Amino acid sequence: MKFAEYIDFKDCRRAADIGTGTGLLAILAAKKGATEVKATDISPLAVRLADLNARMANAIDVIETRQGHFFCDYEGTFDVITANLPQEIIPPAYGSSISTLQSQAIDGGGTGGNTILLDFLEVAPKYMHPHTRLYVIVNTITDYKQTLQKISTSYEATLVWQGITSVKAFVSENIGFFGGLIDRRIVDLVEDEAGNWHAHQFIYQLTLPP
Repeated sequence: MKFAEYIDFKDCRRAADIGTGTGLLAILAAKKGATEVKATDISPLAVRLADLNARMANAIDVIETRQGHFFCDYEGTFDVITANLPQEIIPPAYGSSISTLQSQAIDGGGTGGNTILLDFLEVAPKYMHPHTRLYVIVNTITDYKQTLQKISTSYEATLVWQGITSVKAFVSENIGFFGGLIDRRIVDLVEDEAGNWHAHQFIYQLTLPP
């Protein structure tokens, strides 16, 4: 997982992993020395999986999993926060063909596919102290310019990685829909010589402004 390679857990005692999924980043935080890790996800299935993986990794005494929105009802600040949230625009034709559970896992919300991330960036400062490091991924399969604008106005941002990532099959299957978004410069997708589509991806480390 590329995201995990660029997270600095130095001097991290209390960590939060938002949108934990399998719990991989929460387990990594525990293995890197965090003594308290809160892992949350909107999906109860993901929370159960993260809890199981924490047990298998012998980290259940450090990791607490909870189902709910963003930070759930946890209070206080964290030294490191990781957030790998859904960030994709779902074409109407595709959205009507998948289950609510599938949609919940990939739909970033709103017409720009970034509403969930924007909402998270709005509330995250409440859980940050002056030295908190917040790590997020920004994909250009969404209205990424809007997301970057939010980041630049609310945080001190350091770009720690950028590259190209493959998009899911439904993007290629609905490229006519996405073509209109490309023309309007809402999303940024590139096609390789083999006809495969890719998006740009950025990993940011965010801190509170001075």
